[in-house]
Amino acid sequence: MRAKLTGARITVSARTAIRLRLWVTLRWRRASHVGSPGTGNGARRFTLRNIIYIWLSLRQTGPGRNTAMSSSETVVIHPALRGRIAWIDLPLVKVPDPAGHGTLLTAKISDETIHRLYRANRKTGLWQAWGHLAGELPPIPNISIIRGTVPKGGLSGLDLAVACFKGLNRPHRNESDGQSVITYILNPTHTIAMHSSMVCVARVAPAPSNTVLAVYMRPQDALHPPLDGISGIITGWEFIPADADAVSLPEDFSERYGEELWRR
Repeated sequence: MRAKLTGARITVSARTAIRLRLWVTLRWRRASHVGSPGTGNGARRFTLRNIIYIWLSLRQTGPGRNTAMSSSETVVIHPALRGRIAWIDLPLVKVPDPAGHGTLLTAKISDETIHRLYRANRKTGLWQAWGHLAGELPPIPNISIIRGTVPKGGLSGLDLAVACFKGLNRPHRNESDGQSVITYILNPTHTIAMHSSMVCVARVAPAPSNTVLAVYMRPQDALHPPLDGISGIITGWEFIPADADAVSLPEDFSERYGEELWRR
């Protein structure tokens, strides 16, 4: 199935639209004969996938609305799904210059990392990307409820990084070694975590005790091909144990990284 997604609308071929309508019709008929457990009243049961395809097949606008023979059809995604799309579309972020010049550079959060977290349903990792990297609360329903619970400076964005290292003394992603990787160290007192609630699926929580937040970036000169206007790709972030003596830095930081670039 080929589809082109633009905002809250998706364009599909006429053939795909016909298949979707047929699929929904069959699912609707099947669901109408399936009762909810314990009710015996034949109530229809729908999954999120059912709702998506019902809206894809029935809420058509633009060319092809009244003809199945047009080259394409534009359909509207259910409003409830717009937030689902918005929170995996993270913006470009600002990172301190590894050279220590006091300037901020532009970095991109890895699409591969975001999609991997999304497919694994690891929302805490995604919420952390919004709070600590993008410097915003995730654009999800009812997020305003927790806005007032975020302590000032508690999320400690990338602009407040306390240290920067170059090189990881271990393999990183698909590299045999991590010598090109830049690591920023943050000291947040709070973070954003997944919350199983019907009101808002995020909550502000204390950061894990005795930890620091490490953010990993591949710099521009290590990218193949290079990206115009982008100084690096942020490939991951994680809370790691803090050093017993220098509590604002990672445990065994002198052995963990290749070179210390700067410390604040």
